[in-house]
Amino acid sequence: MDKVLIVEDNEVIARLWDMTLREAGFGVALAETGQQALDKIRSENPDLILLDLVMPDLDGFEIFEKILEDPVHCHIPVIFLTNYSERADITRALAMGAADFIVKANILPEELVEKIRASIDRVREKRGA
Repeated sequence: MDKVLIVEDNEVIARLWDMTLREAGFGVALAETGQQALDKIRSENPDLILLDLVMPDLDGFEIFEKILEDPVHCHIPVIFLTNYSERADITRALAMGAADFIVKANILPEELVEKIRASIDRVREKRGA
């Protein structure tokens, strides 16, 4: 079972995505802060990370930079899932190597599930798994 780490400080939104992904057959881990996210990446070894941009301690870009610096986990696809739609943020995230940048209000749950599956499959194909 593929596991997704949801990094989201809004409990209501986190629970919504948690329920959606579990119903779609994913294992789910949750983190409410950047530091929790980094700890859960090490302990849970997720197949994909859904990452909010605005977090209480580290922002999404800082978290992503730390993931990219980690040789053990740098291959994990990261999808930014945020309320921010500034062109500069989208460009920066994709230039850093994010699998996708999604505005929460612009995606249906089933579309997110499809994007998650496609991102995990792409990484597996690249790694020959």
